[in-house]
Amino acid sequence: MAEKEAIKAVIEKEFSAYIAQDLVKLLETVIQDENTLRISIGKKGYQERLGWDNVYPYYKKSVQTDWSDFTDIKAERSNFNFLISDQSAYVLFDQSMKYSFKGEPQESLSKENRMLKKVKGEWKIQVVQFVDLSSFEDKREKDF
Repeated sequence: MAEKEAIKAVIEKEFSAYIAQDLVKLLETVIQDENTLRISIGKKGYQERLGWDNVYPYYKKSVQTDWSDFTDIKAERSNFNFLISDQSAYVLFDQSMKYSFKGEPQESLSKENRMLKKVKGEWKIQVVQFVDLSSFEDKREKDF
């Protein structure tokens, strides 16, 4: 149970730092090597950045972007599914965000996963995968 809470805390720190555009705190949560991976699927299609040399410019640009039109950002995570070993963890979860964009209320829903590794006893994120379910017309699960 303690490991799950520690992992959730790292994910919360990553999200909070990203939203606050705090690059220093964000970097504290992420492994910075050739295996660092960020995948996003949404309105802009499929985007993959492999290796810290490709991930870092994304984060740097994000924190330098003017987000002043976004206010009152709140997120809730649910439906956590953990697979944890001694030195690594895989986490799948849903994230629901509510915020205002230029004063208009907005909502988004994403399915996310993180692959984490322990570095000097601390959980760090190696892989981020983000699927913006709000980008798709029908967000409900279908039978095949």
